[in-house]
Amino acid sequence: MSDTTTLSAVEAERVELAIGVRIEQNAAARTDLERQLVRTWDGTRDWRVGLCKVCAAPFEDEPREWEGLNLTATVCEKCGPMVSAHYSVGAERAREVTLTPWWDETCPAVYRDIISGQALPSTVNRAAFERVQQFTASTDRGLVLTGASGAGKTLSLWALARALERSGVRPVFLSAVEFARRLASSARDLERDNWLAGCRVLIVDDLGKEKLTNAVASLMWEVLDARCNERRPTLISTRFKGASFVGRFADAVIGEDIRGRINDSCGAQNVIDFSRTT
Repeated sequence: MSDTTTLSAVEAERVELAIGVRIEQNAAARTDLERQLVRTWDGTRDWRVGLCKVCAAPFEDEPREWEGLNLTATVCEKCGPMVSAHYSVGAERAREVTLTPWWDETCPAVYRDIISGQALPSTVNRAAFERVQQFTASTDRGLVLTGASGAGKTLSLWALARALERSGVRPVFLSAVEFARRLASSARDLERDNWLAGCRVLIVDDLGKEKLTNAVASLMWEVLDARCNERRPTLISTRFKGASFVGRFADAVIGEDIRGRINDSCGAQNVIDFSRTT
């Protein structure tokens, strides 16, 4: 892979993480809008409601009602014509107007159908599910979801991820296996994964599913420690508690340190037990 291709891929990833919009990875084939997005979202700022998604300038706009929701514009009047030109093709424009383009494409169909249909299976702990949905990206505290498989932990996290994207914050959602794979890649390069440490909201599903090597576990602690220090919330689901959770790590000391950092960043009041039915 050439240096140019690598840089273009990094630019595209930064834009998608910042505002949830996918752009052309080939820099030479990008539109005026895509080139502007690369300049704006260079990894030095985070998007929030009230900023233009194209130029990051603050602007005010009256909320507009659409399908029962009060929506606020995310593009300023100055950048509007550039966006319209980019999405002049009907199919692309139709895809963009969805409130949750990342979630629509990424959420597994089995969860997407349940969440979109708003019909929870009887096996799901509804009280715990609703508690998860109360989380907002404005908090600096994360969540820990515990309980056996099938109680609704993963389903509740995907439902929350949809709500977060609707609010303008696209989370990074990784299974524990994907999380470990990304950390292992960083471990081979002897560096911390800054992408995971710096994203606005990190969701890790089914932590402890696989035992982790010391090198990967050490990087996990660094990521969790950095996120805790910067007050960036991390949401974790796991079927393991106490000693059984620590036992999922090759080194018990590192396992204890990770458990302690998770407790520090979430707090006992933010541990949601899906095994309880009341």
